[in-house]
Order: sequence, then C-alpha cells, then structure tokens
Amino acid sequence: MRVFLRGVALVGVVCTGFGIFCYTNNDTQLVVTSYQYASEKYTGSEAFRIVQLSDFHNHSLDYSNGDLLEIINDLKPDVIVLTGDFVDDHTSDFSMLESMINAWKAKGIPFFYVDGNHEMHAPDNAKIEHEIFDGWGTNMNEKRLDLGNGIVLSGVRDPGYRKKGEWPTLFVPYEGDVPAQLDALSSGFDASKFNIMLCHRPNLFDLIAAKGYDLTFSGHTHGGQVKIGRWAMASAPWEAYIAGAYSKGLSRLLVNRGLGTSYYLPFRYNCTAEIVLTTITR
Repeated sequence: MRVFLRGVALVGVVCTGFGIFCYTNNDTQLVVTSYQYASEKYTGSEAFRIVQLSDFHNHSLDYSNGDLLEIINDLKPDVIVLTGDFVDDHTSDFSMLESMINAWKAKGIPFFYVDGNHEMHAPDNAKIEHEIFDGWGTNMNEKRLDLGNGIVLSGVRDPGYRKKGEWPTLFVPYEGDVPAQLDALSSGFDASKFNIMLCHRPNLFDLIAAKGYDLTFSGHTHGGQVKIGRWAMASAPWEAYIAGAYSKGLSRLLVNRGLGTSYYLPFRYNCTAEIVLTTITR
C-alpha cells in the first residue's frame, strides 16, 4: 500500500509540474492559416474569400499579437462562417459576441453559423447567442443557402451529447441526428454546385463526404490544445481528424484549431489559436 501511495503521489507531482509548465508557457498568439481551393464549379470572376472561426469559448478579443477583429478585417473576407462553441455553460459576458456582430455589420460582411456541442449543452446561453447573432448573421442549422457564383452553403447542428436510452459505443463517433439532418438536406442537392458544409465535429466528415459535399469546415478539437510532439493531448487517441486539411475522395475537410480554450484546460501549448482563410477560385 505504501508503494502504491508513493506512486500516486509521484504521478500527482509530475502532472502538477507539467500543468504549471504549460500554464507558464501559455501560447497566447493568434495565427492565420490560408488554404486555396480551385474548382470548375465556382463561376465567380474574382476569388471568393471565406474566413472561418470556431470554438471561441469566452476568450477575449485580444491576443498577444493583435486584436481578433482587426486581423479579420485585414483579411477582407467576402463571408465569415462560425462552426460552433462560441458560448458554453460558463458564459456570463456576451459583450464580445456583440462586438463581433457590430464590427461585421458595420463592414457589411455577411456571416453564417451553426451550433456546437456547447450550445447544445447550454441552451439558455445559446438562446442569447442566437439573438445576438441573428441581428446580422444567418443560422445555418439544418439549412441550405445559395450564395451565388455556384457556391451553396449548408449546415448541420451538433448532435450534442448522447441522449437517455441511446446505446453507448466506445471508439465510435457519436452521430445523433446528424444522418437525419443530412438526409433532409439531400432534397434538392445539386452536385453541379460547389457545396460547402458547416459542421462542428470533424469526426462526422465521413458522413458528409458520402453525401457529395466539396468542402467541410469544422472545429471542436481545439487542435489538441496541448501538443507534445505529435501527441494532441486534448483529443481522443482514436480521432482521425484533429487539425488542418484532410481529404476523402473528392471531398475536403478543414479543421480549425479554434480561438479559445477549454474551461478545464485554460491554456495552449504548441498549438496556437487559429483563423482559417480559404480562397476559392475557378
């Protein structure tokens, strides 16, 4: 028993020391990751610029290398898309969301959003978020919208958490009602268009790719948030899509590392917060 207790104490000391190290070396910068996508389906004469933001989680608008809204403005986006978790059950100050909306409304930049698992988990805060967002933006939960120039935008709401009575499955992504949402969106689906999907969880990408979507924007993973070498600590070991670009057949997935941090893991290490800029051309 004494050996066991000493072992537990040693593990506690190591974990505490590692936590202190990561906290004191917290990465507070914000980077822009750029992707280009050329498609014959896109009919616009000029490049179309999409800024994707995800997983804000009550972060401030300020980062050590600049202001979020100023950085976005400098990117000159045609549209902004939000892929969930902009509030959670710890959100008490909504002024930063209001600042976002006011800034984009003043610039005339349209934005579109879907819910993440934290909006589903905190419906009261999500309701306030929606009221703020809907002052200028468009809710894309289980909706499709033609943006023109051959681009069609669709979205699915996050399935949230496993419902009472649903059978638990280990090592298998929770799909919830997302298959039903995708089936509903299949009505009128036009494969000749450049179809973009907003979906909070990247582990649902295989379902989306099977439906013929060209490009999917996701978040949720925070890129692992704390990375030791290739080990993304805040992601489950079996997750296939953690950060960056992935392809399945002709479908492409972009996983955003997010803007904020988890409430219970309030720092980043070797995994910088991220804005994703995607430029679509012919």
